[in-house]
Amino acid sequence: MNKEIDYQFYSAKWNHQTPKGKEVSFTRALKLDLDQIKTRNVYKSWGDLYEDLHDHPKSLLKFKRVLVIDPNSDQIANQIASSLEKLNMPEEALVYSFKALKITPTSYGAHKNVLQRLKRLNKFEELESQSEEFLNKNPTIRNNSTFHYIQAEMLTRENEYLLALPSYRKAIEISPYSASFHFQYGMALYHETFYQEALREFDKVIELDPFHHIAYNNSAFMKYNLGNVSEAISDLESVIENNREIYATYSNMILCKYHLNPNEEVIQPYIEKLRLDIASNGENLKKIYNQDLQLAEKKLTENLDEETKEFNLRRLSGVKFVLSLIG
Repeated sequence: MNKEIDYQFYSAKWNHQTPKGKEVSFTRALKLDLDQIKTRNVYKSWGDLYEDLHDHPKSLLKFKRVLVIDPNSDQIANQIASSLEKLNMPEEALVYSFKALKITPTSYGAHKNVLQRLKRLNKFEELESQSEEFLNKNPTIRNNSTFHYIQAEMLTRENEYLLALPSYRKAIEISPYSASFHFQYGMALYHETFYQEALREFDKVIELDPFHHIAYNNSAFMKYNLGNVSEAISDLESVIENNREIYATYSNMILCKYHLNPNEEVIQPYIEKLRLDIASNGENLKKIYNQDLQLAEKKLTENLDEETKEFNLRRLSGVKFVLSLIG
């Protein structure tokens, strides 16, 4: 009998049957499994089949059957939450994410799933209290810089830069010599228009990693838009000396040089190099420039202080100028 169950189960799980054929094999395996030795695995694989077919209502039913049989499976609780999310049932998904966390209270993966769903439901106060509760249950993690950094990265992926700032600061407090921590913190500060603070972070990255060419480019971009053109040129020259130029190096150098001497002959070498980049990666680069244009225009519609307004006016005119040169 067990061999026949195994045959039906593994036929459904691994053989190249049609979905209908697999359903038949799963059904046969369940009927043969009178002692319910393999019932859990049959329902789990059946749920996985429906998940692969994007039939989320059916996968949800199978996974729920598994959880009845194995109520301490955090993996299944998370799979149910995922199915509910795909069915546009976020509140119900959150319930099962909390269930998974209750089963494994020290699991960072389960904790992260709860935070992501709280964020999507805009339950920010609960999100903060949940993070604190998790740290209280796992005191050794409180001094783990990577934990705080991952927390911040999770929020920035959802464009919640302001909420991410405290976690970045905590990560840097624990690991002050991490160039990547300072860099991402600088990016979050930039998105929240804390330009002077962002600039300090990019300069800190350069201090920690003198070959971090993106930090040099970002620093130059910030300095140009804040009116420190000579310092911006110095950063860009450092990138060129290290042979680490990217498209932003050329566009930033064009703006800086033209600002000091509005003569196209001065910037022609950089225009040619930028056009070479455009020739090999044109659509992507133009998309980046146009996105920056839209962001600057959007930012200027907000109620800004004078420094932020001036920064974005320079940013807007600079992008328009570069686009006019490259066609």
